Amino acid sequence: MKLLYPDQKFNRLGVAVSGGADSVALLRILLQEKDRFAEELIVYTVNHGIRGQEAERDVSFVQDLCARLAVPCRCHTVNAPLFAKEHGLTLEEAARILRYRVFDKAIAKGEIDAVATAHHSGDVAETVLFRLLRGSGVSGVAGVLNARKSVIRPLLFVTKEEICAFLDSLNQPYVTDSTNLCDDADRNFLRNEIFPALQTRFPAAKKQLAAFSSAAEEDEALLCSLAARYCKNTTVLPCESRPLFFRALICAMRAADLTADYERAHLETAYALQQKRVGTTETLPHGYSLEKTRGGITVSAPLTPYFEIPFGEGCFSLPCGEFAVKRLVLQNGEAEELCLRAKTEKNAWFVDASLVDEGAIFRQKKEGDRILPIGKKTPKKMKDYFAAQKLSLADKAAQALLVNGQNAVLAVVGRCVAEQAKITPKTTAVYQISRHLSEK
Repeated sequence: MKLLYPDQKFNRLGVAVSGGADSVALLRILLQEKDRFAEELIVYTVNHGIRGQEAERDVSFVQDLCARLAVPCRCHTVNAPLFAKEHGLTLEEAARILRYRVFDKAIAKGEIDAVATAHHSGDVAETVLFRLLRGSGVSGVAGVLNARKSVIRPLLFVTKEEICAFLDSLNQPYVTDSTNLCDDADRNFLRNEIFPALQTRFPAAKKQLAAFSSAAEEDEALLCSLAARYCKNTTVLPCESRPLFFRALICAMRAADLTADYERAHLETAYALQQKRVGTTETLPHGYSLEKTRGGITVSAPLTPYFEIPFGEGCFSLPCGEFAVKRLVLQNGEAEELCLRAKTEKNAWFVDASLVDEGAIFRQKKEGDRILPIGKKTPKKMKDYFAAQKLSLADKAAQALLVNGQNAVLAVVGRCVAEQAKITPKTTAVYQISRHLSEK
């Protein structure tokens, strides 16, 4: 078998093992080739919460296998059905995202340096065809399984037939995921129905699709190098060349951690967004979004879900930062001093306590919200205030408002206080909202 070896040996390498033929073969191969891969191997197996007792059977199989092979095993359980429902994803997409979150967290915590997965040459061909049928361009099929720097795929040049022959030579059993036999999932349909028919007429179909992916990767590398000057972190600078704009956008999406499931249609939408007015937005997969800004086209991470948090004294972890709230009773002359301080204070804001009732909350902006900031003459729609502050789409979603029981906006937390809620020399009690020291 032609294995894909890492550039250097890892200290600790995670191995994604489901119990199926491919991942079991991967583990056995890595153990045989341990001197080329890592000082230590650690197996990670994930129960996605989809197959009930069958999934529990698979976890037990992996645990028993690891015990027999003297390899540490880490078991994780996630709820893919719930995640799919909450984010509008297929079960397959949700399971993949949650699975890689487990791996990424293990890497971030220093448990492992990288993770090895059992993708083989057949997976490359399936992914290429799958993405082409979904409307992908060259970028989407170039080196389709090489996007994640923290993932290695030693079996990428190995065929399914070689994997099965290897397992047979060891008399090594494995488990079968019954959902792989169901054609409801698009990839299963391609694997079970389309490729067998293709290979009857075109025996080298998988090999040719994989070769196309490799050739496209070389072209893509050149175009991306030319497009680099049009990408600044998560923003694509104005660019008339469609091919270069597309590559710059892909770089911007990667900078925002969006690496999968976007299609050519999303790239076309972003290109057209250059001609729209500032503030115009479009959607991307997994809750990401595009916004026409003064600097170009900006990719924003998933927006903060709607939130409401009861107001009161104490410390608050809000989407826009960490804040502390304290109620102050003012004595003679203290109100005048506080009025002067409020004009120059950059990390604390003061709200007349008489305007804050029992129904007061911190919440996200709603349609129709308005505010008259201190010193201004005309109330502004909150969206216009945000635009004047040049907030990104993500910052707008994360921004907390202080609102009383009558839905009057008393303050934009960390930014300004409303005219009607400002303190005066006659104010007797205030709420002080201070930015947490670590946020300064």
